[in-house]
Parts: sequence; C-alpha cells; structure tokens
Amino acid sequence: MSIALAIWTYVEDPERLYIEIYTFGYSVNDPVLKKTLMIILSSFYIGFFAMPANAFMTFYISVCHDVEEIFHSYKKTMTTQSMPDYGRLTNTYLSLRKFVVEIDNRLNCMVFWAILANVFILYFGVTIITGEGAISVPQRISTFFALVYNAFIFFYACIWANRVSSSAASISEEACHLEENPKKSPVMHNRYLLVVNQGVYMTVWGVLPLKKSFVLASIGTMITYSVLIKDILSEN
Repeated sequence: MSIALAIWTYVEDPERLYIEIYTFGYSVNDPVLKKTLMIILSSFYIGFFAMPANAFMTFYISVCHDVEEIFHSYKKTMTTQSMPDYGRLTNTYLSLRKFVVEIDNRLNCMVFWAILANVFILYFGVTIITGEGAISVPQRISTFFALVYNAFIFFYACIWANRVSSSAASISEEACHLEENPKKSPVMHNRYLLVVNQGVYMTVWGVLPLKKSFVLASIGTMITYSVLIKDILSEN
C-alpha cells in the first residue's frame, strides 16, 4: 500500500512536484527525474528496508517471549522443589544461559540492523513532516502512521528484550530465599547463588544490552542529531 501511495503521489499528483525533497541538504528540481527517483527510492526503502526490519522485529519479539517463558518454567521448577538439588539446578541454569547467549550471538547483528533501520525511518519521517514546503495529505497521513508504528515496534521489542533480563533477575532473587540442602555441601548452594546472580541480557551487536533506558537514549539521540543536522544545513 505504501508503494502504491508513493507512485500515486509522485505520478498522479504532478502539482506537488515543485516540493524540494530534502535529504541531507540536497534537492532535485527536475520534475521527471524527481518522479523517477522518488518512486525508486520509496519502493526500495519500503521493500528492502522498512518491511524486512519490521518483520524481523516481530520475529525477535516472539523469540524473547519464548525465552522468558523458559525462564519462568525454570523458576517454577526451582521454587517447587522441597529439597533443592543445587548441582542439577546449576547445570540446568548454565545450559539455559548458554542457550540465550547462542541466540543472542546469532541475532544481535540483525537486531542492530533492524534498530538502525527503525531509527532512520523515524528520522526521515520527522524530516518529511516538519520540513519546509507542502506535502500531500495522503503522504502526510502515511508518514505519520509509519512513524507511530515504527516507534511502537521499536519500543515493544526493547521491552520484551528487557523482560528476558528481568525474568533472569527474578530467578536470582528467588534463589536467595532457598534453604541449603543438608544432604549436600553448602559450597554447592553458594556456587548456585553465584551463577544465578550473573546477568543475562539480549544485546545490540553484543555490545549494548537492550533495556528500557536504551529506548529513551536512542530516541533522545535521534532527536538531538535531527535538530543539529537541520540547523547545520539551514546555515549553509
């Protein structure tokens, strides 16, 4: 629908062609060239950038949901044991954490790409809406809904990634209330507490842990650089 809207806007509405499309300060004034470029860029952006990124973010949310359910299942097993077997609990938790790390290693580069795509979509959407010149009502509405949807999917993905680390943290909190097993060495209990108190995170490219604060920091950085770039270009 967005591709069809882009074609309709730039082909069937020629009086709009005087609009200067600002992209890093450059504008195209030739009507025919502008038509061609905008159709190609809009189709490429939607088909190879926005749609795959949002599809991956939806998949990533489902992965985080399943990982959280596994942690909850482990926590239920841990708390319902009348006499905790800390050796078995430790090995199971280490296997679970290794499983999460392997998932993160396979997905963190894609997460970086998808988040970067969403940030660019937000930036260019804000630039189109707040930029100088007229813009058609259908395109304004389409851009607005794209901004809202991408902001929502970005925030929602970070929330679910944060829930993975929160569910792991809840296990360490419950483990502190477990009693020692009198049939086993207290060293196993202490070792178990040490293991479960190590944080588990979903990350961006293995560097930045995905937390709620990451959303605010990313949006704040995007707005700051948007204003900065706009001011620099306006001075030139």
